[in-house]
Amino acid sequence: MLMKRFYILALVVFALLMDFGLALQAQTVWDGTTDVTWYDASQSSFDISTPEQLAGVAQLVNNGTTNFNGVTLNLVNDIWLNTTGASTNNWIPIGGGSPTSESPSTGNPFKGNFNGHGHTIYNLYCDKGNTFHAGLFCALESPCTIDSLVLINPVLEARGMMGCITGYVRGIGSVYI
Repeated sequence: MLMKRFYILALVVFALLMDFGLALQAQTVWDGTTDVTWYDASQSSFDISTPEQLAGVAQLVNNGTTNFNGVTLNLVNDIWLNTTGASTNNWIPIGGGSPTSESPSTGNPFKGNFNGHGHTIYNLYCDKGNTFHAGLFCALESPCTIDSLVLINPVLEARGMMGCITGYVRGIGSVYI
């Protein structure tokens, strides 16, 4: 009887692992482009579901269109930025620019609420070369909250001031991670 239960348990575990493995293989890996078609300045909440939309967040903040102050971004899927940690899809961090000093006095920091809802960003590759502040975000500034987000296998390269979530918190006030 014990062996029969063991075999049934083994089959269930195998089936779950197979299902998990297929789910991982079905992920779309970022192609290096951006998508900002979802953005509407009159909205106060957005669902981010693709790597291209996440890159669109960086584009919108970095070019000064918005800093998402008072806006909530909801990650609704796991995001695969690359197939491995080292790749040619180099992430441009959200907020800021490419500061050549430790203090990013130029650029546009992210000021919104980013809720990962427990989702994962896989294989972030951010090579800032001889500049500072590598990470998913370059610079955060109050009011800002980054919540329930997981990063797996991030690879960061910069002159300094690196962090998986952010390279720098600018100014004073409330920034919660």
